[in-house]
Amino acid sequence: IWFGHRIPVWYRGNETYCGIEAPSGDGWQQDPDSLDTWFSSGLWTFSTLGWPDESAPDFRAYHPTALLETGYDILFPWVARMILMSGFLLDEIPFRTVYLHGLVRDEQGRKMSKSLGNTVNPLDVAEQYGADALRLALIVGSTPGNDVRVGDEKFIAMRNFVNKLWNIGRYLSVSIPKEKIQSLWGNPLANKTTLSDADQWILFKLHKITSQITNQLNSYNLSLSAELLRDFSWNEFADWYIEVHKIEKNDEVLLHVYNTLLALWHPFMPFVTESIYSSIRNDSKKLLMAHDWPTRGYSDSITTATGAQRFNTVVELVTRIRNIRAIYHIDPKEALSLMIVGDESAIAPLVPIIERLGRVSEVLVTDASSARPSASASIVAGALHAFVHLGDVIDVAAEKVRLEKEMTELGRYISGLKARLADTSIIERAPEHIIAGQRQSLSSAEAKLVTLNQSVQELSI
Repeated sequence: IWFGHRIPVWYRGNETYCGIEAPSGDGWQQDPDSLDTWFSSGLWTFSTLGWPDESAPDFRAYHPTALLETGYDILFPWVARMILMSGFLLDEIPFRTVYLHGLVRDEQGRKMSKSLGNTVNPLDVAEQYGADALRLALIVGSTPGNDVRVGDEKFIAMRNFVNKLWNIGRYLSVSIPKEKIQSLWGNPLANKTTLSDADQWILFKLHKITSQITNQLNSYNLSLSAELLRDFSWNEFADWYIEVHKIEKNDEVLLHVYNTLLALWHPFMPFVTESIYSSIRNDSKKLLMAHDWPTRGYSDSITTATGAQRFNTVVELVTRIRNIRAIYHIDPKEALSLMIVGDESAIAPLVPIIERLGRVSEVLVTDASSARPSASASIVAGALHAFVHLGDVIDVAAEKVRLEKEMTELGRYISGLKARLADTSIIERAPEHIIAGQRQSLSSAEAKLVTLNQSVQELSI
């Protein structure tokens, strides 16, 4: 049936015959046309499984199925016909859930067509960017029933993330001896009895993201799952924990987290994760696709919420230090001096991490009785209060002038925004999304003005 089912109707003179088998006798001519494609497609759920032999192994194992995924534009032509065909011939519904995706459009939101020349050949995309990058581009940002835009910009972004996951695997392979990887791979934390604050922090984050991804996938929220997982992989794991591993060298935790991430990513990017998995394990016969879905994999006795909270404070502290560099235009290579008010015994183990991640050359831990350093920026992170010395890295007087000038310009911008938003003639004519954007710009500008004012005040102390 290359061109569909031929219409089972025969003609002979004024006679018409309809049936499954051809009529007997001479002179009959079968109708040359075929039934529309949806007639053949409507039989798909069972005709491919051995039907009409209902005892066929595939038919008994896979019909009815759990989920059908298709586009909303063929809900009636295909989905409804499959339900009708299965109900009529088998007296059962062929699937329990239908997941309707949107249409794939180009970067400008136009429907793809040959006349516009904006069609995307998936084979070409897979060749240029990789099949997994193509898969991610189609999943990320695609919610049920809504159209998704794709193009080179999105393909490049997804390829870059796939490369990031691959490079983490290369770092792991270079940093940990092969023999140790093989001995720990199955359950790296099985014999682990103590963890650093950073280890506890990443394990708490991993447990949370695993639960979130499991719940979201069970609810068919594929895009949200991929976005949550990408954020964890790139930010918490790559930007924070791997940098900590370069100091603490806790190979067991690194292996556990990465192994779990490969399993979580496998439904989204099966080719790269399978390749990384077999490469690190050095065993091509062990497939990631046969791996159990991730569970916690460690004992509660080696983790505490306190340890995770302490490292979360370090993350806040280092983030604030980086923000200060941006506010005062301090070169990222410039080493800073930091004073922290707090318990020295609790802070001391974290100092090497603060120095490395914050590019700090000196950390002084003192009690609350110490005076605040002059020309310093104040930081509050969790229970910590810290001060970044600025006098040695910036021209304080010149910086105050620059900040005050920026405040003046920002003040004029805010006044202009307020005037436009107070003009009823503009509010009544402008589209709602334009007004909402203007209000968001005003809110952001006012928040920045507060920050600039605080920075000027700190330089004056």
